[in-house]
Amino acid sequence: MQIIVYHNNEPVKTYGFSDFPVTVGRLQENEIPIADINISRRHIAINHPGPGRYTVVDLNSLNGAFLNKSKIEKETLLANGDRIVLGSFQLEVRLPTEPDTLAVIDDVHSEPVESTIAPVASVVPAAGLAQSMPMPLSVSDHEPTPKGIAAQQVVFSSVVASEPDSSVLELPSDSSDAVLIDIDQHLVYKLDKSVITIGKDTGDDIYADGPWITENHVAIELDAEGAFWITARKMMGKFKVNGEKSGRHKLVHKDRIEIGDKTFRFMENGQKAS
Repeated sequence: MQIIVYHNNEPVKTYGFSDFPVTVGRLQENEIPIADINISRRHIAINHPGPGRYTVVDLNSLNGAFLNKSKIEKETLLANGDRIVLGSFQLEVRLPTEPDTLAVIDDVHSEPVESTIAPVASVVPAAGLAQSMPMPLSVSDHEPTPKGIAAQQVVFSSVVASEPDSSVLELPSDSSDAVLIDIDQHLVYKLDKSVITIGKDTGDDIYADGPWITENHVAIELDAEGAFWITARKMMGKFKVNGEKSGRHKLVHKDRIEIGDKTFRFMENGQKAS
């Protein structure tokens, strides 16, 4: 089975599983850990009860889960192309071609499931998170969102070592959220502050360590017109955008940012991917 994970309809990663059950939740011991406060510690499980049969069950999560547009109330059969929705995350199911898979799909839906999402390439697996990364992994399902920027972690097994291909996708026009994706660690940061710092200090909003990275290395700032700018905060705080060295740059959708040996991707909803 393959599962493609999307955040706000933007593809993050494709990966495959052959061992079951597969659990999804906020804790790192899940097969798919997603460090988002709206997702329970153990949110859903995907099971493989028999040849051609795959099911999903809600593990008594706080905010619930949906299969396509229907809330998951009990263990439910999955069909190829199904979307499991967990808050702002979506998991698209790609079932293997087993002998009786088609018969199972016919039993699940009276109408075919439409999928307009292009195939997504895979990303190399995460090497681990910095201990000081601000991640809401230890809070309970009823606690408020921690202060600062919450890192939404999606960790995957490796299939093909390349970045997600969003060149043929169009982001939803009803959202103005902008995010910064850490390509190396597979973290998604929502840019919800007027000034966000990136550096190796624990006080930086986004922690980034490595050669040539200092504390308060760069800042991403939101101007009065709603545009995001990335600016070097130190004399040695240079960075690259799309391969070009810069000290200040106005970010646009899909910009690739290199800070030392760290690589980020700027994604802005409401923009058409070129």
